[in-house]
Amino acid sequence: MAKLKIGSVYFVRVGDHVKVGFTTSLKRRLAEIQTCNPYPLEFLAVISQATPSLEGVFHRIWRGRRAQGEWFWLGAEVTHVIDAIIAGAQPRNAAQVRALLPKKEIRRKRILRKIKQRQYFEDVAEQRSYGV
Repeated sequence: MAKLKIGSVYFVRVGDHVKVGFTTSLKRRLAEIQTCNPYPLEFLAVISQATPSLEGVFHRIWRGRRAQGEWFWLGAEVTHVIDAIIAGAQPRNAAQVRALLPKKEIRRKRILRKIKQRQYFEDVAEQRSYGV
């Protein structure tokens, strides 16, 4: 059985972007990111005793805000969650991360998911009617 990797999920900011990453050595990782970046990093928050899967939760929840790779556009939703972590929240799973989202954002995501599902079923029905 594979050994579970424990480390930190960190949040750093450069301008209008936030990087969400996982590391087992925060100091080393921040130095590596700064070396590759011409702009100064602003360390925002960290969730300690975390697993790589927790990093993936943030990536999935914020996929619509993805700028490039692990970098996301800073906005009210992202700021709201990071502020909660700074205030002491230490989410450990997707449900706990979603609980930190502003309620308006949760409702918006549910509506968008329903619209996508409806569109999918309409597309399938249309394809069947044409014999595709």
